[in-house]
Amino acid sequence: MFRFRGCSQLAKNLRAYYTIKSGQAVKDPHQVAKQIYSKIKATGPITVADYMKEVLISPLGGYYMHRDVFGESGDFVTSPELNQMFGEMVAIWFLNEWSKIGSPKPIQIVELGPGRGTLSQDLLRVFDHFGALQSASLHLVEVSPVLSDLQARRLCMKSDNIIDPTSVIYREGISHHGVPVKWYRQLDDVPESFTLLVAHEFFDALPIHKFQKTSEGYREILIDVDPAKEFSFRYIVAREETPASKLFLKSTETREHLEVSPESLVLCKKISERLETNGGLALIIDYGHNGSGTDTFRAFQKHKLHDPLLEPGTADLTADVDFAGLKESASENGGVITLGPLNQRDFLLKMGIEHRFKTLEENAKPEQIEGLKYGYKMMTDKDQMGERFKFMALLPAVLKKIVEKYPDPNEDTEWNDVLRAKGIIPPKKETEITEDQIVSMLEETIEQKTSSGKDLSKLDLDELDELEDSEDEAVLLEYRKKRMAEMQALAERSKFGTVGEISAQDYVQEVNKAGEGIWVILHLYKQGIPLCALINEHMRNLAPRFPTVKFLKSISTTCIPNYPDKNLPTIFIYFEGELKNQIVGPLEFRGPNLTQDEFEYLIGKTGAIETSLKEDPRPAVKDKMFADLASTNDW
Repeated sequence: MFRFRGCSQLAKNLRAYYTIKSGQAVKDPHQVAKQIYSKIKATGPITVADYMKEVLISPLGGYYMHRDVFGESGDFVTSPELNQMFGEMVAIWFLNEWSKIGSPKPIQIVELGPGRGTLSQDLLRVFDHFGALQSASLHLVEVSPVLSDLQARRLCMKSDNIIDPTSVIYREGISHHGVPVKWYRQLDDVPESFTLLVAHEFFDALPIHKFQKTSEGYREILIDVDPAKEFSFRYIVAREETPASKLFLKSTETREHLEVSPESLVLCKKISERLETNGGLALIIDYGHNGSGTDTFRAFQKHKLHDPLLEPGTADLTADVDFAGLKESASENGGVITLGPLNQRDFLLKMGIEHRFKTLEENAKPEQIEGLKYGYKMMTDKDQMGERFKFMALLPAVLKKIVEKYPDPNEDTEWNDVLRAKGIIPPKKETEITEDQIVSMLEETIEQKTSSGKDLSKLDLDELDELEDSEDEAVLLEYRKKRMAEMQALAERSKFGTVGEISAQDYVQEVNKAGEGIWVILHLYKQGIPLCALINEHMRNLAPRFPTVKFLKSISTTCIPNYPDKNLPTIFIYFEGELKNQIVGPLEFRGPNLTQDEFEYLIGKTGAIETSLKEDPRPAVKDKMFADLASTNDW
């Protein structure tokens, strides 16, 4: 899920959607809290995984079960909602891969957690455009009755609920393209057949177990009632090993804090087994990490970070997806190969979104241009969704040889000709000479000139001019070598790009001995403090943009014993091992509404990052008294 700073602009530029009346939401906003409170009172502290299940999908008041949670009036927005291009590029990827293996039929398109049905709608439209819906069916895995109703209204001419309790299908209909559409509560119930499966922002909502390193080894973080306030909760660390800590932690693990989603691993393995047995392709799209994530569990409400333990059932719970774990689970039996993860920007650009955007812009009405540009920018900018979201593909291992022969967009293939004719990829480019080829030609020319063995005194004017040209080329080569040396030095420094977690024993090595020319930004935080969670989120967004800077975080009391909570959040800025600056306490961070730009500006003022924000993004507070005085002539 993705949150926005400017909801007024969001409302102006999003696609139009059906909405659910607020009266359909659960009547008692504390119902989920009371339910969890009673459960803990009866059986003791629960895992974060159990907490997430209760909060998100409880039939009595779960977050997803009784409301439309998307868009400007909801808590987050997804890429398909911005405009049609995202779904088109995903559809093109499926069509391209499907065509390379002979376009087998029949096909079933499967989407896990379809939201409002927007992505499926775009997939069907593009497939129909290319005449690829013959012998096709759409299968949606959805547990929310409210969202399945939204999906049916968007996708189908008509649909009906199935009352039969023995049926694994609980709803079915016919799409506007004449394709059968069926709804299921779990993937296991979807028929075994050749499948094109997509899971967009689905895995991030699956339950996780949280673990923390202690002096006695890893212990699971649990959720208990807060004795200070009724129907409130707090985090605690398990005194002993739990079943989850025995089953899911690797002996090689070194992170101070980590999260594991067993349901994600099991589901990914099931998808792989289906692809191996029946054939097909799968695309997993989400925000996440490649096995380096630490404390990413958080909540969103009205596009802002929210305390996950506050008012459960009223905010979305999420955690970054561990793509390294998914890859390992998918390829465990050797029947499936994985590609990626690739960031969203690179995927969309490779699929031709830039050309598609230009085509749509040329044909758009004036009032549509702003929304089109807004959606394109949000989906592809590195500072927005472009770097945050990742794409990972799963394919049967038997297709490996086909994948290795992936066609060039400029290759003369029938499929590429179709894509050009439909305006999906740009016209074929003339073959360009690469920089390496140019350098190679220059080196050959210089070699020929200098190895001729001619006496300079015997050269005529034309030959001297020719030799002078070669000397110019030599100068260019010398400049290139110098530039490459500079780029190599920058590449050696650009070795971070993520937020690391450290403990007290790591402090000297990771901070004081970080190395020559290295800036270190260390955040001391504590779970349960919303502003700390917000700053962790801002740091996660800054780290890939400034890969030469080492971004670190540490639980305050783990790093500095008895560090007072009143000083949190705290940021320490180091350069070459020496403390250069510090930002201490919530007032220094301007309170709970600190924006990404404001945080970047504050860090930029310390010199640790080279930001383009030279002026404070927070509007200056106007002093009304002096403003009123200035508007009079009485003094």
